[in-house]
Amino acid sequence: TPMFTPTPCCSVRGVSMFTMGCCNRASKLLAPRLVLTLVVERVTFFPRRHITKRVPNTRATPIASKSEMFELPLIHRKGKVTASLDDLKQWRVWARNCAEQASEKFQPSQSYALPKIESLYLEIDWILQDVIVTDFREDSGDLAYRPEHWNSSGNRLCSKRNILLREGLSELQFIWERRLIDRAPLQYTTATCYWRDLVLLVTPAVLIPRPETELMIDLAQTAMLRSSHLCNLPWLDLGTGSGALAISLAAEIDKVRKLTDLPEGKEVYVHAVEISKSAAEVARYNIKCFESSSGKRNLVRVHEGSWFEPLKSTGILQARAGLEEQHIGTIGGIVSNPPYIPHAEMSHLQPEVRYHEPWLALEGGWANGLEYFDLICKGAAQHLLPGGYLLLETSGGGQVKDVLRLIASLKNYNSQKGREIPIFEHVRAHVDYNGVERYVSAWKRNDN
Repeated sequence: TPMFTPTPCCSVRGVSMFTMGCCNRASKLLAPRLVLTLVVERVTFFPRRHITKRVPNTRATPIASKSEMFELPLIHRKGKVTASLDDLKQWRVWARNCAEQASEKFQPSQSYALPKIESLYLEIDWILQDVIVTDFREDSGDLAYRPEHWNSSGNRLCSKRNILLREGLSELQFIWERRLIDRAPLQYTTATCYWRDLVLLVTPAVLIPRPETELMIDLAQTAMLRSSHLCNLPWLDLGTGSGALAISLAAEIDKVRKLTDLPEGKEVYVHAVEISKSAAEVARYNIKCFESSSGKRNLVRVHEGSWFEPLKSTGILQARAGLEEQHIGTIGGIVSNPPYIPHAEMSHLQPEVRYHEPWLALEGGWANGLEYFDLICKGAAQHLLPGGYLLLETSGGGQVKDVLRLIASLKNYNSQKGREIPIFEHVRAHVDYNGVERYVSAWKRNDN
């Protein structure tokens, strides 16, 4: 099983359009870059003249504020220029020609090969979908779907009027050149990732949330419905990155509380921990957007630091001594998608991952990528309340078996039974969309 396996392309709107390949040295990327540059220059018949018309009194918003020095997601930007239908069709033809000729230069088996041409076609249409604004009114629903510009098949523009765009065609050309030449993931070029029902900001400071990670929310929801009292306790998302897991987890906790008639709490539902300051800022932006759209406040709080460390001074992890002088935790559930790729495997990732996504969120150390699993599992053994829930994502294959053994090896001595007993029970693996055992869940025993 590959160490990092995304869902097959074309399955959902937010899928990462790449698969894991082999790229042994950084120098290997230079050769395809030179060839691709020539390809794009040769097929750049798309005019660089100013063919879009700027809308009066409409200002672009490339950054959210002085404190948030990153671009807004493409679909969150205000409309600022107009273009004709012919201009958009011409750009689409140019982008497709670039993709076709670039793809022809490399065999699928080559480490720097581009995704399948059908996947690249989809990416082009997704860019167009996101850049088109519903209509000319600034106060109109910028986030609304724009069916009037697309026919039922979803791949041909069918409007007969000038269209308001969030970026000009020259900016779209730059986005597509970055995708083909620099091999930048589409999500980074548009600063946008669709994940479950969220539209997330993503930058090179955070790992792009994968579609298969969505299943962790489904597993956590099942656990909440089984033991609804866990929704009265704080949950942790360790290594939150973009905040995708933390936000969706908080939303599910809120739903289960209402479904089970639990009183609406004023406390924070999920505490998200992130060691990277830049990633933490991205997570805060996404949380703010979620709160604004949902009308909820203070469901998720971001803490900067390593794993459990930033929470120790907050009182969240205040444990009490139980029988056998063992610590009884205070946390209802812990979820984490930690860095799990072994150091030796990092140089074998496809260029989109190897040269653009943060190594801090990918590399899991030398010992089969288990370095952070050990820290998380031992911390969970201490800080979870008896009956609490632990959920982890792994690379699958041998690693998932290693994590199962790691959790099973954690034990406490029980004087009444005169022996050590496991801290966790019901330790099991769960499969992803491809049938690969990828997730590990466990419940902290009540009789320790």
